[in-house]
Amino acid sequence: MKRYVKYAVILAVAYCSFSCSKNLGKESEHEIFFTSDLKVETVETRATLYEDDQDFKNLSAQGGIFHVEAYKSGENFKHLTNGAEVRWISYPERPELDHWAFYSPSENKTLTYYWPTTYALDFFAYMPYNLANTHVSIGDYNGGPTFNCTLPLDGSGQDATREFIYAYTTNQRRDPEGKGVELEFNHPFAAIYFKLGGAHSMTEINSVGIEGAYNNGTFTTSDGKWTTTGERAIFNATVDKMVPEDIQPNTIFAGPYLVIPQSLANVNVTVDFNWGGEDYPKEGSLSGEVEWIAGKKYIYTLVLGDSKEDIFTNVDIIGWDEVPYENNIEVK
Repeated sequence: MKRYVKYAVILAVAYCSFSCSKNLGKESEHEIFFTSDLKVETVETRATLYEDDQDFKNLSAQGGIFHVEAYKSGENFKHLTNGAEVRWISYPERPELDHWAFYSPSENKTLTYYWPTTYALDFFAYMPYNLANTHVSIGDYNGGPTFNCTLPLDGSGQDATREFIYAYTTNQRRDPEGKGVELEFNHPFAAIYFKLGGAHSMTEINSVGIEGAYNNGTFTTSDGKWTTTGERAIFNATVDKMVPEDIQPNTIFAGPYLVIPQSLANVNVTVDFNWGGEDYPKEGSLSGEVEWIAGKKYIYTLVLGDSKEDIFTNVDIIGWDEVPYENNIEVK
């Protein structure tokens, strides 16, 4: 089922940088309106993913705050010198007053910004505001903003990972009818899960992984594409669970693990398990799939046999679901 989470955020943007908050100049009197879309899906998670509107606005889960940059359209010229923080302002006792606002944490107050009068703007926004545990760093301007990522190659590192989402829209001017600028927050990564299809009773699954995929890459917002970098790597996640005491058939037992979208040529899924006192390290090819696609979740079902059998892998591909929801909010 496809679902979208939509909310219109009315923001006012000044010509000066974020650091000019005590003396905001105005090129115009016209506020900027943002409409933000977040693509979501519901699957039990370890790595922290943005799944729905609640996650998007939840400060305790590193939602509720996003960073936004505004560039002179088509140029590496920042309209906001240091970018800006946009925060969800919530009133638990008066939810009708909840709203998004530019915010200065050092001054503990909201700010107002306005449209420029002489040029259009390109907007680049990302969440979480604090990039710790995302393994993402913001890169150079290359026809548009870029970001780089090196994902962990072990299960514990992935379990502590915070998903990074972004929005990028170009050549925006004030709409004379006051319509909003659409900021659609996208999932630039894919996610993988492992599901048990079947195994002998008393099989202990020691680990699962992916062999031959790149865990380094650079994303360019101007074309929405990843360029993989570095060397092909081996990702391995410790499981140490027994069938059927810890893992029942037809259940997901590992993941999600974030992966960089890429071609799956020469990429294998691996599993190491023990049955009857013998270890069975095995692998299965993913050559039947063409690529991992951003914003998709891949559930790999493993059927584990004995020494005369290879593992059988089947894949279900789903998206971060999207649900229609719209809420027009004025930032004061």
